[in-house]
Amino acid sequence: MKEDYQKPVLKESSRINWQSIKYIAALISLIVVSGFLGAYCYAYITYHYFQDSRCVFSNHHYLDVVMKDDRYSHLDLKIQKISSCMAELAKNINALRGKISKPPEIETKVIAIPPRGIWEELFTSEPDLASAGNFGSVLSTPDTTSHIEAASLSVFSWLSFKINLPHYPPQTTIQGLILEVGDCWAFKGQQGRLVLGLIRPSLLSSVSISHIPVTLSPSGDIISAPKLFQVLVHRSQDLENGITVGEFEYNKAGPWRQKFNLNTDGEETFDIVEFRFLSNHGHPNYTCVYRVHVHGKMIFA
Repeated sequence: MKEDYQKPVLKESSRINWQSIKYIAALISLIVVSGFLGAYCYAYITYHYFQDSRCVFSNHHYLDVVMKDDRYSHLDLKIQKISSCMAELAKNINALRGKISKPPEIETKVIAIPPRGIWEELFTSEPDLASAGNFGSVLSTPDTTSHIEAASLSVFSWLSFKINLPHYPPQTTIQGLILEVGDCWAFKGQQGRLVLGLIRPSLLSSVSISHIPVTLSPSGDIISAPKLFQVLVHRSQDLENGITVGEFEYNKAGPWRQKFNLNTDGEETFDIVEFRFLSNHGHPNYTCVYRVHVHGKMIFA
């Protein structure tokens, strides 16, 4: 019996996918063409755009030298301009010196008092040896009590408290500045003592007392200002054997700062000065001392 011949059938996995091969060949061709195009663009850009840069880089040293020379030339011009200006300024100064026969007089008088406080004449008055700025101090206030203002504080109509409002301490008298009305040391009554210590033994010449003027007083008068007072000097802390070097009167109608010369021989030095206040201008309860000043010369030998 004759067998029938059958043609072998290829499996689906063994068949050649010509469509995929076409896609792969097209992709490889695109990559090759892109490579050639990129190489051409790089060569073109390098030749046309970086040729001048290569020339500049090759001549970098030459350009640096040229720039340095240019800076030096500008600096020389500036130095020449400054020199010419200095010469012209010196010429003008010499011309002014020839025109001025004597220096102008400097006005040292205090013209006006600031409305919100009295500033001492720091640059026109004599040195204050007792000021806190020159390391002066208040040693004591013998037999003198600071004034305390009594006031009442009402919380409700049926509940009130009595409080005491102390004034400024004795150290206020040597602070050198009167900042406002009421910036003073107040003591009870009309008689009181204020003992000051100097940093070094000094030759004493005068003292000064400062008080607000009548124009700045809220009441229109300064009856609490000191009137009669004495100045004593002491050789030691024993304040009972002081030497009286002056008895003076502060005039409330005069300048707000008044100076008084001391009766000293000008040879003996002292470092303890006492102001002994004997009366005021009529206030029955207290006396206000704004500022006191001691003038003279410190001895550093």
